[in-house]
Amino acid sequence: MASFAHPTFNLDFFVEHILWNYRNIVAASDSASPLLSFPDLQPTLWSVAAHAPSAVFQMLTRPFLWEPAPLFYKLVGLENLVLGLLILLTIVHLLRQRHLPALPSFLAVLLVFFFISAVLITLPTPNLGSLHRYRAPLLPFFYLLIIAWGPVPGWLDQLRNRKG
Repeated sequence: MASFAHPTFNLDFFVEHILWNYRNIVAASDSASPLLSFPDLQPTLWSVAAHAPSAVFQMLTRPFLWEPAPLFYKLVGLENLVLGLLILLTIVHLLRQRHLPALPSFLAVLLVFFFISAVLITLPTPNLGSLHRYRAPLLPFFYLLIIAWGPVPGWLDQLRNRKG
């Protein structure tokens, strides 16, 4: 119904605008600075969905610490390395437990919100400097999820038991 009210509510217009924004930012960006790459991105919902995992992965990991880049990008790369280690620690913790803990609906909603927002921020924003600014409000939600499922709550319980 909303898609008939105004052209911007049309799903085709929405995905076309994602690609339009991506191409314009790539064209306007300095070729020496690192950019996200989605070479096969097309203005279709299927293409956006197919590129979604890559978009989330690149948002969480780029720039890599070893990429040739200015100091700011190196610091962001260091932050991404810490985030990657925290994710790896959580995955190892979950594999050692051999079962996934119950997912409260609050965390499920956060997870869905994070992934949809990450895709909608990353695909039209190939410039890493801009992406770093745009992802900043999303990362606390992701850190909350990773910390809640990881070993940190158990470590805090052990610390509390030692003191008390």
